[in-house]
Amino acid sequence: GDSKSPLIAQFIGGLVNVAMDAVFLKVFEDGVSGVAWATLISQTIAALYVVWRLTKLDDEIALKLRDIGIDKPILCDVLKMGVPAGAQSLLITLSNVMAQYQINSLDIDAIAAFTAYFKVELILYLPIVAFGQAIMTFSGQNIGAGNLKRMCIGTRECLIIACCITAVCSVMAIAFGSQLFRIFNKEPEVIALGVQIISVTFPFYFVYNFLQILGDSIRGAGKTQPPMFIVMVNICIIRTILLFILVPGNPNVRSVAVTYPITWALAGACMAVYYFLRQKQLKWELDASVGE
Repeated sequence: GDSKSPLIAQFIGGLVNVAMDAVFLKVFEDGVSGVAWATLISQTIAALYVVWRLTKLDDEIALKLRDIGIDKPILCDVLKMGVPAGAQSLLITLSNVMAQYQINSLDIDAIAAFTAYFKVELILYLPIVAFGQAIMTFSGQNIGAGNLKRMCIGTRECLIIACCITAVCSVMAIAFGSQLFRIFNKEPEVIALGVQIISVTFPFYFVYNFLQILGDSIRGAGKTQPPMFIVMVNICIIRTILLFILVPGNPNVRSVAVTYPITWALAGACMAVYYFLRQKQLKWELDASVGE
């Protein structure tokens, strides 16, 4: 129930990272290794703060360092939930590697444009991830309390709010696309290609909410394998196939960019179908437990 402490931890880590970057780069002139040390130090300090906060929670849930041990049944439950979620992140990374392979076959301006795009994209992507994390916790709490209806209402409202925010951010980003890309690259050719990329992907970025939020709601309700398989098939396999079909015949940034909204839509549709099927299954399970 404490969402403030993780924010403070990130804030502290960010400040320390910036400060350490300045020290290692300006004072010690340590280059790339200095940046790596700055990252390590900042993440360590943030992690220590989180551990300290965990020890200060209410006594029945506080982390007691003297009692640390391994509870095998709980460990198995954690792995059952965590491994598929980690595998999904790995699959998305693998998909991005395949996309980067095709991007690298284009000219240097296209490579630079996509490099800048992946930074500009964070304006839309990070709020969606935040909504997904919120609904995953919300769904887990309500399923644990046996309140399926509240979970469904929360998921629906979270999805609506996230889509509205994404739509507004997309419109603003497209309107000021040149200015956004100019932050990361001053070359007119690169900026023009970057604007082409967002003109293909950003109008459909709201679709990503269905993939992320419905998937996280499903995870919160106790199922992590189905979202992983949906991501594997659509984001990893189908996107890779599309890239190898479209890009060689028409080697430009639009051929790469168009694969993103297509696979978002496919994955989002699959996630929605499974979400409603899982919703019916949970209703039956809850009704059966009440009957018993």
